[in-house]
Amino acid sequence: YRKVVFYESNEKGKDMANQGLFSFSEKDKKRFEAQVKKLSEEDVIEVMTKFGKKLDQFEQYMAKSKVTPDFAVQFVKGLKTIYELLNDSDFEISWTAKAWFVFALSYFIMPLDLIPDWIPVIGYLDDFALLLMVMDMFADEIERYKRYKKNKKQVEKNNLVQIEKGSANRAIIISSGFLSQPEKYASYKPWIKSIRAVDKDAAIYSFIWDTKSISDLVGAVLRPVNLGGNPFLGIGYKALQIKQVWNDAVMNTSLYSGSYVKSIEALKSTSKSKIKITAIGHSLGARLIFNALSVADGKLVDNLFTVGGAVGASQSWSYRTRKVGKLYNCYSTYDPVLSYLYRIAQFGEKPIGLTRIGKQNTQKRTEIDCSAFVKGHSEYAAAGGKWFNAREN
Repeated sequence: YRKVVFYESNEKGKDMANQGLFSFSEKDKKRFEAQVKKLSEEDVIEVMTKFGKKLDQFEQYMAKSKVTPDFAVQFVKGLKTIYELLNDSDFEISWTAKAWFVFALSYFIMPLDLIPDWIPVIGYLDDFALLLMVMDMFADEIERYKRYKKNKKQVEKNNLVQIEKGSANRAIIISSGFLSQPEKYASYKPWIKSIRAVDKDAAIYSFIWDTKSISDLVGAVLRPVNLGGNPFLGIGYKALQIKQVWNDAVMNTSLYSGSYVKSIEALKSTSKSKIKITAIGHSLGARLIFNALSVADGKLVDNLFTVGGAVGASQSWSYRTRKVGKLYNCYSTYDPVLSYLYRIAQFGEKPIGLTRIGKQNTQKRTEIDCSAFVKGHSEYAAAGGKWFNAREN
C-alpha cells in the first residue's frame, strides 16, 4: 500500500494537526474523476440509502476500540456534514459538487478500496484522505452551508424590529434588498424620511434578513484561487464566486419567507386593537414577500408595495394576491441594476421592477410607473412620497 504521510495545518477549524493521512497518486485522482463523471441521480439515491447503516456500523466499531484516533472523530464529523448537506433539499449546490460529495460517501461505503476497511484503524485512512480532499476542493460550499445553517436557526425568531414609533393600529414594514444590511438603522433613513412626508402616524418596522453584504462580495473577489496562472480562468472563477453571493441571497428569500409570515402574525396577535399593515418590499425584499405569500394561510397584509422588485414578471401572482388587500407594483424602465445585472444573473428573466406584472388579478393591483422620477435602483427610497401616497388608507 502507498506510503502514509503526516502533515500539520494551522488553519483553524478546517484541517486536523499531525494526523496520519493516506497519499493518493495522480493516477488515483484521475480515476476518481472518471468515476465521478459517471454518477447519476440513481447512484445518489442508492448511496444516500446505504450510508446511514454503514456509518452506524463504523461508530459501533470505533466505540468498541480501546483507543479512538483523532482522525476517526474528525472523519465522522466530516461525513455527517456532507450527508446533512446532501439531505437538505432547500440548500442548492452544483451537480459537480454534489457528485464529488456523493463519491466520497460511496468510497466510505465500499469495503474494498485502496486500503481494505477490514484492516484495523488504518483501513479507513484512505477514506478519510479522500473526504478531506473533496472537502478542500469544495471548501466554499462547506462554508456556505455552515452560514446557511446559522441563518436557518435565525429564521425561527421574530425578525421584525421597530425603527420608528407610531400608531398602535397602523404599521409599515420595510423589507430591503440585496446588500442592504437591514440590521443597520442608517440604511432606513431615506425610507423613513419619505414615508413620514405622507404618513406621520404609522409605526415603522424593518424585517431583518440575510441580504448578504458588501464584505461578502469583497471576500468573493479576494478569495485566493490557484488555477495554474491562467488569467481567463481566474476571471471566470471570480465571476462565479460573485454570482454565488447573489444566489445565496436569492436562496435566503425562501429561507426567511416563513419567518416573515410568523413575524407579521406575531405583530397582529400582540396588538391590542386590529392593526392595518402595509408592507414594502424593495428589490430582493419583494421576492422575499412573494415567497412569504405562497406559504401564508390567509390574508397577510392590507397593502403591499413591490418597489423595484427583483422577482420575475412572468411569475404567477394570482394565488398570492388573494392574500393581500391591495397590491401596488412600482416600476421604472430606467433601472440599470435590473435592466442589466439582474437579467444577467437570472438568465434574461424580466423583473417586475422594470414592467407591469401583467393581467393577473387586476382588480386588486395597481401599477405605478415611476420612470419619470426614479432613474436608478436605489432612488425608490428618496422618492417614496411620490409612489407611497397611492395606497388606500
